[in-house]
Amino acid sequence: MSPMYEAMIEELDRVDNDTETYNQMHSRNGERGLYFDQQALLQVPAFRQNYLRSTCTVVKRQMRLFVRNKVFFVGRLLLDLLVGLMVGSVYYGMDLADAQVTLGVIFSCALFLGLGQSATLAPFFDAREVFYKQRDANFYLLVFVGEYFFLSAACSTLHVAQPVSTLALLFFILFAGFAVSREQLPSAMRWIYWSNPLAWTTRGILVSQYRSSELDVCEYGGVDYCNMYQGKTLGEYSLGLYDVPDDPKWIMLGIAFLATVYVVSNFLSYVMLEHCRHDSTPALAPPLPASFSDTVIPTPRQPKESYAMLATPHGDDDELLESDLTGFQPPDDRNDSVVLHKGDALNDSFNDSQGVCTNPEDIMVRLTPRWDVPPVTLAFQDLRYSITIPANAVADPSGQNGAEGAPGRPVSVDSRDNTGKSKETVSRELLKGVTGYAVPGTMTALMGSTGAGKTTLMDVLAGRKSVKAGNKKNGAPTLRGRVLLNGVDATELAVRRCTGYCEQTDVHSDASTFREALQFSAYLRQGDRVAPERVEEIVDECLDLLGLNDVAGQLVRGSSSEQLKRLTLGVELAAQPSVLFLDEPTSGLDARAAKALMDGVRKVADSGRTVICTIHQPSTEVFLLFDSLLLLQRGGETVYFGELGRNGKTLVNYFQSLGLPRSAPTFNPGDNPATWMLDVIGAGVEKIKPQSSLPLKFRQPAALRNPRLQQLDGSLNSSVASEYSRQHYDENIDFAAAYKTSRLKQRLDAKRAAPGVFMPSDRLPPVTFAQRRAASDGLQFMMLIRRFMRLYWRTPFYSFTRMVTALTLGLMFGLVYSGSNDFTTYQGANGAVGLIFFSTCFLGVGAFVHVLPLAFEERGPFYRERASETYSALWYFAASSAVEIPYAATASFIFVSVFYPMAGFSAYGDIAQMVVYWLVLTVHILFQTYLGQFFTFAMPTIELAAVWGALFDSIFLMFMGYNPPVSSIPDGYKWLSMLVPHRYTFEMLTAIVLGDCPDEQLRQISDAATTNTTIDVSSWPLGCQPLTAAPAAVANIPLTSYIDEVFGARREDTTRSVAVVVGIVLAMRLATLVVMRVVNHQKR
Repeated sequence: MSPMYEAMIEELDRVDNDTETYNQMHSRNGERGLYFDQQALLQVPAFRQNYLRSTCTVVKRQMRLFVRNKVFFVGRLLLDLLVGLMVGSVYYGMDLADAQVTLGVIFSCALFLGLGQSATLAPFFDAREVFYKQRDANFYLLVFVGEYFFLSAACSTLHVAQPVSTLALLFFILFAGFAVSREQLPSAMRWIYWSNPLAWTTRGILVSQYRSSELDVCEYGGVDYCNMYQGKTLGEYSLGLYDVPDDPKWIMLGIAFLATVYVVSNFLSYVMLEHCRHDSTPALAPPLPASFSDTVIPTPRQPKESYAMLATPHGDDDELLESDLTGFQPPDDRNDSVVLHKGDALNDSFNDSQGVCTNPEDIMVRLTPRWDVPPVTLAFQDLRYSITIPANAVADPSGQNGAEGAPGRPVSVDSRDNTGKSKETVSRELLKGVTGYAVPGTMTALMGSTGAGKTTLMDVLAGRKSVKAGNKKNGAPTLRGRVLLNGVDATELAVRRCTGYCEQTDVHSDASTFREALQFSAYLRQGDRVAPERVEEIVDECLDLLGLNDVAGQLVRGSSSEQLKRLTLGVELAAQPSVLFLDEPTSGLDARAAKALMDGVRKVADSGRTVICTIHQPSTEVFLLFDSLLLLQRGGETVYFGELGRNGKTLVNYFQSLGLPRSAPTFNPGDNPATWMLDVIGAGVEKIKPQSSLPLKFRQPAALRNPRLQQLDGSLNSSVASEYSRQHYDENIDFAAAYKTSRLKQRLDAKRAAPGVFMPSDRLPPVTFAQRRAASDGLQFMMLIRRFMRLYWRTPFYSFTRMVTALTLGLMFGLVYSGSNDFTTYQGANGAVGLIFFSTCFLGVGAFVHVLPLAFEERGPFYRERASETYSALWYFAASSAVEIPYAATASFIFVSVFYPMAGFSAYGDIAQMVVYWLVLTVHILFQTYLGQFFTFAMPTIELAAVWGALFDSIFLMFMGYNPPVSSIPDGYKWLSMLVPHRYTFEMLTAIVLGDCPDEQLRQISDAATTNTTIDVSSWPLGCQPLTAAPAAVANIPLTSYIDEVFGARREDTTRSVAVVVGIVLAMRLATLVVMRVVNHQKR
């Protein structure tokens, strides 16, 4: 039994035996006490709001989110208007007596609206994660609507929901009565027609249209329908063509059915959200090896902070138990490899309290890192970074505006005339003359309050800010100052090649293992100059250093936050950078995980690297791992730059010597120097509470208090307490101004003449690189194609689902059309053309929606790796293009193998036609997949990519040549139809199946028609057969002539069509490459 547990038991016994406390817990004088109040708490309802109030609360929140998502919804509105105008203009002046055209209008509208709604799947998945969290907390009851939200609730991932939504849309349209009429459906499938919401919608609209007073007449357009069709009016006859019942009651029945479907969708969504959860449980981190967690910085608060979050404010001494204050030993010096003697000639750069050498030339000689990494000193001089914002953004009377770290008066004001109005802008400096340096073998912390410019400074040093010095036009950020490597002005290439940048968010390719992720970085960022055996050794050393051996073969997907943080560090470490930047590496980690991670960073620095890290209120153990500190206050001004000293003594002594405001807390032995320092400059997270303000019942018993607190350095009789107690006060202290006149600033100014820091040195070579990237072109492509192949193979939700979707589509289309194999009739020929049209549409749309989630997941790693010059966008483009070819070919092969014989096409052609059909369909699927990749890099979000994809696909399908046919497209849109690649695909596929008729035989048929003679063509190819049961205008003409006149499909144009499609695909891929290289949706 531990002393802490014994103390807890003693405290509970004391409370239970205390008479006053007992009376408060139980009834006294007939009144109910706290004990009964606790019983009453058990009767609190699970939900704080009733059903109606919670519904109103959720609706209000959704309306607020709707208003704030202006880009998506305004863009969606404009696209809907655009498509509506286009459909209306295409079908303007159509003959309402033509039922096929009328149905085509309804189909086109339904298809676009259905495709457009698929864009809501991604936001629904995001909302589902929020719902799970709030539902666990009993925030509200369930009110959700719609089929797509039901899919997001029922499907585990977006990779599954997207193809399922495509299949659902297929069922809706295929069984809506337009592609195949009700009587043509197999009897076993007609129940789908009667349960299809789109069929009920189409039926209601058609009945409403044709039973209106305008069309439900006998005479229309000079034709007496009642006499010609046994007393049927135009409306009744037109509805009968597609087996639509003509009773007006179907209008109201359709409304009632759709309302029922709405209610059922809500109920199913409720059931799925309430009883079926798809939480992604991350893998548990394995126990850390002793070598990875053996670094302990002892402080009196170490046991408590080991279980606290990182932003732990300093507390009160009364909270310490006696058991917390025993068993600590003074830490060993962790910088033995770089310790110099005071008598050394370089004692001007020797920190007496810390023992750290800060002279880069001496480090170059004395450091013996484990890896072959050239030490590099990073220095930055008078960095000033400013942005331009609208003048009306300055709303704070104190001078603070909405820009991060930009308080104070405007640097400049710009007023320009814009369409007759004066528009004022102000320039704000986020960094104000920041100067400092970091030497190899040390860790430098960048700290400050939110808005102080820590991340801005890190991005500037790492070359991640896209600015040009002196550029003030068009609101572009401006950067002034110098960044130096080994005393020489750094080029952008040198910074990107010799540094590693660990971003705050852990972005990796999920389908790689930990070892593969390190190998990818090591091979590409070290290049061919390093032997493969040495690269593997480096990878093994990284795994050892970061304690990742136990998970080396584990996929990144599903790993814990701590493992991902270590992997982020390992990926940069495997590149062998001389300088390592870390942006908030401990964010999202508890104190134990943060300490373990930073111990690994400490070992990285000890290997000879220069480490610069932004961190926000670390625990004592983490803070004391650093050697130096650059502290910024809000506005980007430096208030401290120098060594921390042993256990932070130098830092604390500096601020105490300045004179602090009365409101500043007193530093007590055992306090966290980082938290105390931030509170002193006004960057803490909370106000300090005096000890007397704590209620007596929360204080520790006197018997448990230790009258002699252990000191910060671990000894009970240290003189540190007396040094820390020399705090005096100054209410008017300006920390930035005080730093400018301090000895720290004078020492920094003296460093400007030191060789190797701000001045070149003969002993430190300049950091230069002959090539932009370390790896050769061949190595880049090989590593990228290998990663993409692994990604596709290890993501069955994408690759396997595509195959299942292709098989399902083939079976469905084959079954629906299996009884309509007489393609020589007018109805059979149109059915075959419609079959080709619909199957091609849905295969292409499915390919587009499938690729979006995966492409967006991989876009993040692409941005990170491109910023580090890991590879060229050209080879990423080439690998992402090549990996799709076998999967597209396999999916189309599965579809054609099932669909082609079931539809009856194989009875009229040989295997060669089937192979050509497969190849053309493969190119079509590739085009749609590449279109999805294009919008992935062109659009900022997946929602916008889906909306724009729906717009383009709707235009493609409208001008594909089936509805309206090529012969009926208005002259004003002929040019647009010529640019649609789907038209040429549709023409080729139709001509392959129905247009096979050699020129010689076609000439004989023409001569026979001219001479009014009869010839036997029954043994000739399908395209030569006459069209029967057709209107007089096209009756008895060869089938190939019919599809040529109506749909523009000619076999002799196959070569031209192939060339056009390939050319459009190449042009679109070229546009994708340009977007990859130019567009970056990261906000920096």
